[in-house]
Amino acid sequence: KGHVSVSCKVTEEWVSVMVEDTGVGIPHDSFETIFEDFKQVDGGISREVGGTGLGLSIAKKLMEMHGGTILVDSTLDKGSLFTLLFPSSVITGSPPSTTTTNRHKGPSNYMQG
Repeated sequence: KGHVSVSCKVTEEWVSVMVEDTGVGIPHDSFETIFEDFKQVDGGISREVGGTGLGLSIAKKLMEMHGGTILVDSTLDKGSLFTLLFPSSVITGSPPSTTTTNRHKGPSNYMQG
């Protein structure tokens, strides 16, 4: 039916966790609202696959608590790619560098959550 894949990339300053699926996709004009509490792209889809619309909101808040962010790229009827991006210091325990997460906006085709 489809698949979900998870991959990770670690650099000296950043950890990126990419979650990609072959689901229904998300319209570009919904990229900002999907991170709001209780928001879903389409109520019809939620009735088919379940959910309350809290998952992405919680993920975004957790990433921000750790100095990170969440990025999204999606194509309707092909799937979505979510990238969780946070400072390596979160897992190494090292003090953060002078670089801030606000400097990194991700690839231009991504929408920052």
